[in-house]
Amino acid sequence: MKIGFFAPHVGPSSRDGIARACDVADELGADILWSVDHIAFPYGFHAVYPYATHEFGESPDAPLEWWDCLSVLAFLAARTERVQIGTGVLVLPYRHPVATAKAVATIDQLSGGRVLFGVGVGWLEDEF
Repeated sequence: MKIGFFAPHVGPSSRDGIARACDVADELGADILWSVDHIAFPYGFHAVYPYATHEFGESPDAPLEWWDCLSVLAFLAARTERVQIGTGVLVLPYRHPVATAKAVATIDQLSGGRVLFGVGVGWLEDEF
């Protein structure tokens, strides 16, 4: 069994918080840190998240920060030495596939081959 967790780049986020997650992952022997993806999470969307245990984007009074998945992945690569890093998942239709492949391949090389690259088509139609 492998153990991993999401880097805290959704909701109230900070460089220090993400750095701490990297340090803890390395210290505790976690196997992977995940970076998740959304470009622009709309308020009051109509799509239903198929795996929901809570509501997303309920109100503009409760802003939802969502830092860029690939930028966070690059930070995770630079801040850690051993733990794998991955996208869980990157919504590919938001990006040009060739530019995305080059960015991810670069991060993989800079990390010493530690990237797990998961892609999907997305579930939030309103975001498109």
